Amino acid sequence: MDEVPATGLGRSGPGRPLPASPLPPGTTRLAAGDPANVGEFLVLARFSSGEAASAYLARAPGGALVVVKLARTQPAGGNRLRRNFIDAAGVRLPTRYAARVLSRGSHEGRAYLVREYVDGMTLAELVAEDGRLDRVTLNAVAVATAAALTAVHDTDEVHGNLKPTNVMVTLAGVRLLDHGLARRSGQPRPDPADDVLGWGRLLAFAGTGRLLATPAAEASLDVGVLDKPIGPLVERALAADPLARPAARAVLLGLVCQSTETGGTAAPRWRRRR
Repeated sequence: MDEVPATGLGRSGPGRPLPASPLPPGTTRLAAGDPANVGEFLVLARFSSGEAASAYLARAPGGALVVVKLARTQPAGGNRLRRNFIDAAGVRLPTRYAARVLSRGSHEGRAYLVREYVDGMTLAELVAEDGRLDRVTLNAVAVATAAALTAVHDTDEVHGNLKPTNVMVTLAGVRLLDHGLARRSGQPRPDPADDVLGWGRLLAFAGTGRLLATPAAEASLDVGVLDKPIGPLVERALAADPLARPAARAVLLGLVCQSTETGGTAAPRWRRRR
């Protein structure tokens, strides 16, 4: 499930006080039927609602903001979603590259997962507001996401759901969200080649503003519009044969070595949401 927020403020009321400071951008008011608490976490506002779960902004007992993902009463994924939450909670990915999963539990028979709140914009939001990324920022996103996937794969894990709404662009760099939460019952477990394919789609979107939703769209992409070395690496990452796709580490090395050779030192224009 994606975390695709809209604007608004949390709702006050009995047992649901507004926080002392304004809520972060990208939240909507809580509606009737939304929980006041999930476990020990005070629910403040809503992010998106997906087919299987809803995402909420909440406050931990210590005061930190967190994101709570709460399964629907009868989620489409059923036990598979609960299993995904359990699996994600047990994975310890490098926190430099991925939002930390803090805890999991059950609320009135519904599974929930808690992760740290990351202050920034999704790549989808950034492209929607600014259009395709400039060359320097695109290269920075390419390197950061390739480094993140390399670190994930080095732990013998996969992300399995790499797309623009699951990549957060922050002042400190890029962080990945929601690893492992897209697995559905009956589908094979994603492997590193699937992540590399996701990386290729991600960079094609960031560099052109165009989502590659079908194999036909991937085949028709003109990688010539993407500067080297990103274009050729994206082309290889989009190969129909998983065995023809490079490993994440090879992608990272290809990016870093080319940047070193060309003397690329300019800094990307990271910024806050508003």
